[in-house]
Amino acid sequence: MRITCYNDQEKLCLGVRISVEYQDSLEGLSHEKISSYIIGYGIRGCADPSVDETTESVETSRESAVGSSMESISRPEEEEETVVSFMGVVDNLIHGVIYKDAELEDGSYDFKPMFANITEEIEAADLAFINQETLLGGDEFGFSGYPAFNTPSDMAKNLNGLGFDLVNGSTNHSLDKGTQGVLNTLDIWEEQEDILFTGVFKNEEHRDTIPVIERDGLAFSFLAYTYGTNGIEPDASYRLNYFDEATITQDIQRAKEMSDFVIVSAHWGDENVFEPNIFYLIRFFYL
Repeated sequence: MRITCYNDQEKLCLGVRISVEYQDSLEGLSHEKISSYIIGYGIRGCADPSVDETTESVETSRESAVGSSMESISRPEEEEETVVSFMGVVDNLIHGVIYKDAELEDGSYDFKPMFANITEEIEAADLAFINQETLLGGDEFGFSGYPAFNTPSDMAKNLNGLGFDLVNGSTNHSLDKGTQGVLNTLDIWEEQEDILFTGVFKNEEHRDTIPVIERDGLAFSFLAYTYGTNGIEPDASYRLNYFDEATITQDIQRAKEMSDFVIVSAHWGDENVFEPNIFYLIRFFYL
C-alpha cells in the first residue's frame, strides 16, 4: 500500500508501500506573504476605473507583488519524501504436526526455519505484521492443535527474532485456554522487546490504551478485532476486542488523535472460502 499525504490530511492509496509526502500549506507561509496576498487582492478588486495613470502604475506594481506572492503560494517548496514499508503475514495457525516438527532435542521449539522463504522480506520491512492465530496460552497447559489450540511460548521469541513488529492476538482462538490462557500469553509477549502485541487485555485500562509504534518520524497506531471466539464467552467485556461499531469508532477516533496512520487487524471471513461474506463487506465499508 502506498499512501501519499498532503497537508497531513488527505490519504490516497496507490500501491505497494507506504509513502508520506508533506507539502506546505498557507499555514507554512510567512504572515507578510499572506497579508500581501489578501491586501493586494482587495486593492485590485476595488479599483476605481477613473483612476489616473499614476494610480494605475501603483496598482500594476502591487499586482506584480501579488503575482509573486500567489506564485509562492501555488508552488510550495517540495520536501523530502518519507517512505515506510509494510509487509504482513496472516494466520500463523499451529497445528500439532507443526509444533512437533519444530521441536528440538532439548525440548525447546524453533519455528524460524519455517519462515525461510520470506525471512529477507520480514527483515527488510520497516513494519512487519503477523496474525498469531493460535494462543500462546502457557506451556504448563501442554500443547495442542485443533480444536482448542495452545502453541509453545517459544513462538514469541522466534517471531521477534525474525523481525516482526506487530502481532495480532484477537482471533477466534483467543479464548481456547480461557482467562488464564489470555493472561499467560500477555506475560509471554511482555517479555519480548521492540514488538507490539494487542487484541487481548489484562484489564479495562489496558484495553483502552492505544498501542503506537514510530518509524522515521511517523506514528502508527495498531488496533485489532475478531468476529468471534468459537462460542466461548470471555469472563469480562474488556478481555478482547470483538467487532462492535461503537467501540471501533471510538478507538479509531482516539487513535487518529495520537498517530499519523491507523493500522487495523480485522479477523473475519469464512474458512476455505475465497469470496468475502456479508459480515466482512458491511464492516469493511464501515471502517
